Order: sequence, then structure tokens, then C-alpha cells
Amino acid sequence: MTQDGLFIYCQSAFGVGHFVRTARLINAVRNACPSIPISLFHGGRSTAFLHLSGSVKTVELEPLTFTSINGSLSALDGSDPKGVLLRRKAHLTQHLLQLRPRAVLFEHFPFGRWGFSEEILPFIECCCSLNPPPLLWSSVRDVPILSEYDYFRMLGVIQHFHRVFVHSDPNAIPFDLGRPIPRALAARIEYTGYVSPTDNGKIQRGTYVLVHSGGGYDGQAFWEAVNSFRVNMSGVQFKTCGQDPVELMDLVSTMRLLRSAWRSISMAGYNTVAEWLAFRTPTIFVPRRSDTEQLKRLHSLHEFAGGPMVISDPTPEGLRSAWDDLSNNEPFRANIWIKGQEKFASAVKRYLG
Repeated sequence: MTQDGLFIYCQSAFGVGHFVRTARLINAVRNACPSIPISLFHGGRSTAFLHLSGSVKTVELEPLTFTSINGSLSALDGSDPKGVLLRRKAHLTQHLLQLRPRAVLFEHFPFGRWGFSEEILPFIECCCSLNPPPLLWSSVRDVPILSEYDYFRMLGVIQHFHRVFVHSDPNAIPFDLGRPIPRALAARIEYTGYVSPTDNGKIQRGTYVLVHSGGGYDGQAFWEAVNSFRVNMSGVQFKTCGQDPVELMDLVSTMRLLRSAWRSISMAGYNTVAEWLAFRTPTIFVPRRSDTEQLKRLHSLHEFAGGPMVISDPTPEGLRSAWDDLSNNEPFRANIWIKGQEKFASAVKRYLG
């Protein structure tokens, strides 16, 4: 049978950040390679804010999500996910056999999303059994976090992947799993730069401070600290975004707020930092302390390039100190690769165009 197009698997787990990055990749491919069919398969929390071309085929799988940042997988009603995983696996395989894509892109797997292995691993086996088999690609952020167990599981499956697109700048944050990277994996890595907004217009700063927790569901400590901090900041205009992630539906409006803010206070997820790199809004970052991802990202980027940012603890006192330390005019000492979706689109055109 004739192979055609790009099949993308993107599964949110606890927030919506992975969908944001994937949407930017898809829109860039759509612009660079309009003749390549794209099918997006996803399931999780609401994705109504995504702005995708009408020519992109989207298939919503039965939703599954994690109960907390380190919690277990469940259906949205909290029930056991096994039945849903079985139905999703059958759905994915059915579409694979119908579409016969030339390439399959897994967002974050095998460097995460191991909670979905019961559907992903059989799906990979099905891909490998086709004649000819599709190219298998992985799309992964700058700082993946793998447990010891998942690291060894990754080693067992990475041999099937033809390319690993790492969305970072290797000069600032080279791909690091905290453990040895096997030669076979290193040979497959292709850095794209950070997947960031593409607005190149002149930035006009406003007079407000944007408080923004991103698209995650773990911002309680952040908002408690910010709300206490704001009480003693009379005369400062604050605008808030993302306190209820369900309401974070219009990504374009969020970007406009960040782009023109005088300052921002935010958590430090991948997309938020990529937006800071693009807009260079002076920012107080309040990283999540429950894992090393956000702290490592901030320290590495600041050490390499500087820029107008301060890292704060999630306390009113920490925010007050960071507010006084933040320099709006702190320059970037080096350029960071951004607009990574454009380099990714070029790679898709090279392989599939």
C-alpha cells in the first residue's frame, strides 16, 4: 500500500503544555509542507485553545490523565484506566492500518509517558510489522526526567526510533538524561532549538505585571505566594492568567499579554521559558521544586545567556526579594536557538517532502 503523511501521538498527562508545543510544530509543518497530510491523535485534558489548520485530521482518544504531578494514571472520573487503554490501543492500531503513514511522531516517548506503555508499545510493534514500516520519531523537550526503571526501558525501545528531535539549544542545555547516553541514541539526536512564539513585531511594553502559571495543574503554592505578595504592592497593576487552567483556552491572547507586559511572574515550564526567550519580558520565575526539570532549565539558561530573570522561592518573602533584584535591562550574553518548530518543519520536508 502507498504510504502517506505524518501520524502524531501526543498525550497530555497533568497539564496542557505538551499540546502547546505540538501545536506549534504542526502549524510550522503545515506552513512549510502543505501537501503532507498530518493526523494528530490525542487524549487528556481540554485542548480547546489549540489553533490548528482545518486540514489537520484530529482524533480525540478517550481521555486519560494523571491524578497529580507524580500520581497514577486514571480515567477522568478517577476509575481504573485498563479498559480505556485497551480501547485506545485498538483505535490507534486501526487508524495506523488505514492511514499507512510514512512517519510516526511520539511526543515525549520514550523519554516520558511510560504510564501509557500498554498502548504505545503494542502500537510500535504494529508499526515495525508493516511493509514498509513508517519512520519512528520522538519529540522531546530540553530536560526529560526518567526514573532508573524507565531509563532502562527507554534503552530497550530506542533502537526502533530513527530520529529524536530535541527541542533545545545544545550550547545551553545539551540533552542529558542524568545517565550515560548510548551511542545509538546520540547518533539519532537532532536539535531544533526551543519551540517558541514566532511574532517578530516591535514590542511595546505596557505598565502591568502578568502573573502566569502556565497550563499545569500544580500551581496552588505559586498562587498562594503571589496573592500574599500582591497585598503589599499597592500601585502595581497585576493581570493574571492560568489560575484555573480549564479557562486557559486562548493561547493567542495569553501570548499578547506576556509580549507587552512590563514584568511577569510565572512558573518555569518549558513553554513559559520558551516564550520568555522569544519576548524577553523581565520575569521572576518560581520553579516547581518537586523535581529538577524547571530548576535545571533556569540555571542552565541563565548561566549560559543571562537575560532579565530572577529565580524565586514560592513565598511572599522570596518574591519581594526577587522583585527588588530583577533588572529590567539585564542583557542576554548569548543568543539561544528559538523557533525550533521551523527547523523541525525543515526536517519533515527533508524526510517526507
